[in-house]
Amino acid sequence: MKKKISRMLVCFLMVFTLVAGTAVEASAAISFQGIYALSNGKVRFKISKATKGEAKVKYTFQNIYNGNKYSKTTTYTTLDYALARNMWYRTTVTGYNTSGKKVSSRTLYTCNAPKVSLSLYGSSRMKVTWPRAYGSSGYMVYMSTDGGNTFRCVKVTTGNTYITGTLTKYKNYYFFVRPYKNYGGTKYYGAKPTYSYGAYIYTTYR
Repeated sequence: MKKKISRMLVCFLMVFTLVAGTAVEASAAISFQGIYALSNGKVRFKISKATKGEAKVKYTFQNIYNGNKYSKTTTYTTLDYALARNMWYRTTVTGYNTSGKKVSSRTLYTCNAPKVSLSLYGSSRMKVTWPRAYGSSGYMVYMSTDGGNTFRCVKVTTGNTYITGTLTKYKNYYFFVRPYKNYGGTKYYGAKPTYSYGAYIYTTYR
């Protein structure tokens, strides 16, 4: 009887180990190092593989407005992809090994940076406007006064307009807008324009 129980226990432990191992493998997550808006209108995805032997990575973008899906498979950890502006995409990145087996995955929501417009508001201020992105919870407006090297968030709003404070004459001002989306208890941010990629707008107040 004791031998029978021992065998049953060993079998149970073996099954538990296999199931637990499968769960760990399925939950392996690819890490996003950055999602950037480029000056050519594309979005750059930089990832770090989940070190599960990924030989290739498949990106799947699903437009949350119309449900359309687009996909791209690559062996690289960087992908530049033309996502339509003013739309959020459910983005899934899946890693496959040399046998074509899924070994890692990560899903989040992404959005391209909106085009920003500037106009003079009164005698010494600027009006910043941008088109709304379908599915956005709000927008973060960033401004730089040091040539685009560092930006600070100057406004968080659910609208699509921002009026600056009084500006200094003959000084350069740089702006970009980053949409965000609240979903399932998580806040997702749109692609970030950077100084390196030049995907922002600037003006010299005169």
